[in-house]
Amino acid sequence: MENSLGETPNRKEIQNTIRKMKCDKAPGATQLTTEMLKNLPNDALHFIIKTIQEIWQHETDFKEGMKSKLNILYKGKCDQQDFNNYRGICLKESCTKTISIIASNRLLCHLKTFGSKTQFGMVGYQEAQHMLKKALHLRHHHGLEIYAIDLIKAFDTVQHPLLFGILNRYGVPEPLIKVIKKMFKDCSISYKLDGDRIKIPYKTGV
Repeated sequence: MENSLGETPNRKEIQNTIRKMKCDKAPGATQLTTEMLKNLPNDALHFIIKTIQEIWQHETDFKEGMKSKLNILYKGKCDQQDFNNYRGICLKESCTKTISIIASNRLLCHLKTFGSKTQFGMVGYQEAQHMLKKALHLRHHHGLEIYAIDLIKAFDTVQHPLLFGILNRYGVPEPLIKVIKKMFKDCSISYKLDGDRIKIPYKTGV
């Protein structure tokens, strides 16, 4: 399992990932949409596959391809003046998005091999609604009181060095950790404020 987690994705895995990517999604800075990616001619697709494999195998940073565009969207409820009622949407470039999905799929499979059966959320077959159904069943048949803890802004507060350490502790091989590190290396957030371009380091959150 460890070898398959860290090994360079082959052509078939990359093509299957691209094929399953959802359409009608906003593109990154280069404006290469998922629909365009799925309909590339063979030569162009071959170039994309080789680029993804090169990023995975070597120390190539490929900084241009790692750039993402951050959009801020109102959640549609409560006070529009409160920033807590907005959600950030990160629009990744096509290569980065493909790499991210491959890494995510592999990590989810790894989690299922030893993860707790009481783990809910972020696991395809155990989403939050399953937890609610089980909780209601236990309360109805056994009269138990159920308490759930939901961490506020859990994903927004993850520190990158801590994340890499946890992945290592859970047996994720170094090649895959290096790929994930590459996606966060020298990350910064650039935005405009009163006409001025401001750039800040991005060291927390996923």
